[in-house]
Amino acid sequence: MHSRPRLNSSWRAKSESENLSPPSGVRITVITAYNSEMDAIGRLTSHRLEQYCRCNDYRFVVHTDAAFDRQRPAAWSKIRMLQNAIHEALADYVLWVDADAVVLRNDFRLESVLRPEKRMFISSDLNGLNSGVWMVRADAAMDEFLETVYDQTQFLLHPWREQAALMHLVSINHADVASWIEHVPQRLWNSYLHGLYQRPTDDGEMNAESFILHVPALPLDQRLAVLKTYV
Repeated sequence: MHSRPRLNSSWRAKSESENLSPPSGVRITVITAYNSEMDAIGRLTSHRLEQYCRCNDYRFVVHTDAAFDRQRPAAWSKIRMLQNAIHEALADYVLWVDADAVVLRNDFRLESVLRPEKRMFISSDLNGLNSGVWMVRADAAMDEFLETVYDQTQFLLHPWREQAALMHLVSINHADVASWIEHVPQRLWNSYLHGLYQRPTDDGEMNAESFILHVPALPLDQRLAVLKTYV
């Protein structure tokens, strides 16, 4: 059994009781994708994600094999899929969720992390920013920034793919992007089970308040087995 300590962070989601809830009518699209390699995992987690979206009246989009750019490693298609959602003009914000991440709570509202001055909502692990769970504002400036991420072909074959490109642009503060970022606590937004990686528990460990559990960089059969226990 994994212990579930409460969050210990100065960051808090906004609540209606504090009169900080976002304006009504915020449109949110939630996207995930999986190719044939990730089919079993993707079918499992996308079904759970669709349930979550139905409970919260969010638009849900799932992309499968045909939507991927075969000219690049699969992870890079995330950038184009986010851009496509922006171009559709059906959302004010777009949330990306990797196929190997599973929603744990239907009662978590994405609006609770929104800050009107921010364009990106993301958490970090011990390596830095992690784009596995990544929400963006659907506007022209974000679209242009995503195009710049896609243009960072020096990271095409980097082990972290598009995430390495994102981290690079943030590190040089391209277009003042650092000021766009709302750093959401990993434990809330993109939690891990650190025992799976033989690492000590840290502030990103899954607990009862975690919205999403993410199990990246494990063998596919192990990822599937872990995720099945939370669906």
